[in-house]
Amino acid sequence: MTFLELSGIHTQSEIATNKGRIDVLCQLSNMFYIFELKVNQRANKAMEQILDQEYSQICRHQGKQIVVMGVSFSSKKRNIDTWQGELLDENGSLIRQLAPEDKQ
Repeated sequence: MTFLELSGIHTQSEIATNKGRIDVLCQLSNMFYIFELKVNQRANKAMEQILDQEYSQICRHQGKQIVVMGVSFSSKKRNIDTWQGELLDENGSLIRQLAPEDKQ
């Protein structure tokens, strides 16, 4: 078992859906996290992909909230450049937008 599994976090990568591939899916006891990762692109492109491809569909109706996150890495900075996300209810409806602390 991995550390994450021992911590109660089940992670999977490159999950095939009927519309695309989810980069990373983390399942906790009370929540799902879906991450789309980009390099040298804006985080909004990653979010557009999550929403257009309906990646949250596989997590719906399981009694858990869903966080979808678009994350952009900078090869120049060698770090996260931008990110944005949304908190969804178990049916996939928006609860609220998520943003870096300085933009809330």
